[in-house]
Amino acid sequence: MAKDKDIYEAKKGTNAAAALIIGVGDIIQQRSGTHGDAFENLSDIARRWTHYLNSLLSKQDKGELLKLTAADVAYCMTEMKLSRATYGDNAELDHPMDIVGYAGIWAAYLKSQKDSKLSA
Repeated sequence: MAKDKDIYEAKKGTNAAAALIIGVGDIIQQRSGTHGDAFENLSDIARRWTHYLNSLLSKQDKGELLKLTAADVAYCMTEMKLSRATYGDNAELDHPMDIVGYAGIWAAYLKSQKDSKLSA
């Protein structure tokens, strides 16, 4: 597939939009090998996130809006990568590397929050 910039420069207006949409379709098709079937993967991610978010909701006061933290997002992104490894190519190096990255960010965020509470 050509680079996005090449596609955009080759076409203008509606033609550029159509070319980019076709390019995205190519990417979706290519990634089905590493990410698995999109519907199965997204359904699994929805199940994982629902479980996690419901656990957060059950711990908060009634009527209070749910406020996600960076740690919550890192957790959910880790779950997304676990789902992709489950339904896609679990030998794809990108999955465990991203999991380690998200987990590291998650841990660093929690540590920074703990440190800021200790110094306050």
